[in-house]
Amino acid sequence: MKESKKGFNLYCYTFEVGFDHSIPAEKIAEIFNEVLQRYMHTLPNTPSYVLARSDGVGRGYMVYLYEEHPEDIFTLRPQIAEEVFKRWDIERTKTQT
Repeated sequence: MKESKKGFNLYCYTFEVGFDHSIPAEKIAEIFNEVLQRYMHTLPNTPSYVLARSDGVGRGYMVYLYEEHPEDIFTLRPQIAEEVFKRWDIERTKTQT
């Protein structure tokens, strides 16, 4: 989706990240906040996330990224997802020991 803001065009890109229920929702929120905080100064609009679904299998969070250059999303999306999953793996390891 394309939006205009303060004289320049922004592209909003969304993607879902899913988790099982092994980590509490509060910890997942902490992980997202920590990871997205690193990108807030490099992007034209602060990235965000919302709980999109929750069922017996897991939770899905929708991530919203805003970028001036849509081609940059192809780099940002995997970077952010990888950082979130690395932190999630660390937390899962803590709960298994």
